[in-house]
Amino acid sequence: MKSFFKTYLLEMLMIWCALGLYLLVPFGELTYGPQLGFYYHENNSIAILFYLACLYSVIGIPLFLVKEKEESGSKLLYLVNSFLQKKFDYKAKTIALAFGVKLFFIPLMIPWTVEFAVVIKEMLFDTTKTYSSFVLYFNGYLFLLISYLIGFTALVFYSFGYLIESRFLNNKIKSVEPTIFGWVVTLICYPLFLTFVLIAIPFYTNDMAFFKSQEITFIIRIFLLLVMTFKIWSIAVLGAKCSNLTNRGIVTKGPYRWVRHPHYLAKLIVWWITLIPAFAIYDFWIVGTMIFWTVIYVLRAFTEENHLRADEEYVAYCSQVKWRFIPYIF
Repeated sequence: MKSFFKTYLLEMLMIWCALGLYLLVPFGELTYGPQLGFYYHENNSIAILFYLACLYSVIGIPLFLVKEKEESGSKLLYLVNSFLQKKFDYKAKTIALAFGVKLFFIPLMIPWTVEFAVVIKEMLFDTTKTYSSFVLYFNGYLFLLISYLIGFTALVFYSFGYLIESRFLNNKIKSVEPTIFGWVVTLICYPLFLTFVLIAIPFYTNDMAFFKSQEITFIIRIFLLLVMTFKIWSIAVLGAKCSNLTNRGIVTKGPYRWVRHPHYLAKLIVWWITLIPAFAIYDFWIVGTMIFWTVIYVLRAFTEENHLRADEEYVAYCSQVKWRFIPYIF
């Protein structure tokens, strides 16, 4: 029991230190603006730390107490011992990379989850706005609310996936992306790296883009919700295995029966469609910026596949599902 508390406190300290870095520096605000930044509400850092402590304590401790029979002690203690003994083997490298993934993404996912929950709560209890037609109601309120609900659901899945590993959930990390290039094309899609990339290559898409008239916007937003539903379906199918840069077992059901990267496909469709209204403000040269981000996600797909091909189960899956994004095309 003493060993458990020592290991648990070390892991909590590590996560809190990383979380504190993100709270002290307004990376979210620089990237996404005040509405979705970490500083949307005053004194939010205390609320986020409390939320993380409760979530990790209530859910994490019972699962943390379950040890794999072939493992002796905690992964973190194994990693520390490997450094002390100067025996940095494959297992130690995998553990180090896995902790790197958690240290980067947990401080991102937890605040975003809290922020989305707060925004949804405020929208649900906002009675100040009225609408003269259902089209205006949908465009001005309902579409925004559903989009936040979908985003919140995705964040809950990913937050849980990064926080919890358990053989009972079948989401133990088998391996972690081993290449620097694979890490680069993934991390530049998130703050803090995204913050600096956007200085050189702006992002002109907007999920709330307006399309010429309320009626046209209504029709397009109905389609966008269908695409977003497809995206959240692909995330829900992953379940507790939601995580970047890791192999936690191969998923072959749901939309993964047709294409190997349905999540990326849905995201790119939404981005390309919501880029269209920006042409009226800027020029067609902004297509180049969207091509850049499309290439980044294609590269993410390639690097993920190169990593997963070390797993024979994934090789068999690729032989059955031949298309990455679009059936019979690519």
